[in-house]
Amino acid sequence: MNSDTEFKEDQYVEENHPSWKGGVQVHNKDGVYLWIGKNSRIRRARKVYEDTYREIPRGYVTYHKDRNNLNDHPSNLVAISRAELVRKNTSKKSNKNN
Repeated sequence: MNSDTEFKEDQYVEENHPSWKGGVQVHNKDGVYLWIGKNSRIRRARKVYEDTYREIPRGYVTYHKDRNNLNDHPSNLVAISRAELVRKNTSKKSNKNN
């Protein structure tokens, strides 16, 4: 093999990658993710909530009060149980059908 054209470990990782955007990845449906290490990311909303308030308990998730997954301001975030999330999402779907 030619070593000039061979892929080298960590050659295109993080800031060395041509598509690197400072460790931020935006998904319009799912929200914003922050890269926190090699092959590891966290939702920005979770990080903002935990940095502002406290660690989110097991079985709880962050919920955007205004339902805008891109608005990660601390005043817009609340930690709710997964069961409460299901209730909120179910009522949101039933309201769309009416």
